Amino acid sequence: MTDPNPDPHGPPLWGEGPSTSLAAIRQEIDRIDTALVTLLAERTRYTREAGRFKASLAQVTAPARIEDVIAKVLAKAAEAGLPAAIAEPVWRTLIATATEDQRVLFLAHAPEHLKR
Repeated sequence: MTDPNPDPHGPPLWGEGPSTSLAAIRQEIDRIDTALVTLLAERTRYTREAGRFKASLAQVTAPARIEDVIAKVLAKAAEAGLPAAIAEPVWRTLIATATEDQRVLFLAHAPEHLKR
């Protein structure tokens, strides 16, 4: 028989939460989504601001920084009970889209000699 909660450190999969109805769960998800949007907007302001300090287009992509962020996120996710199978692709997508946003802004605003 398959274990219904294969990750003992992850969130419960069935029947162990405090919610009393699907409507209550959805209300909490909506509340969390609102908080996530606010936090992502704040994060975006900082990633855009960071572009001003980059000395070249190559620094915008910063592969070593990406892997450092992913490692930190995975460690925090493990502590919080968020499965790596959720955390890693979410953050890789977040970083990829933020990097593209930063690249577009860098190309639009950086002095020409830095765009190479």
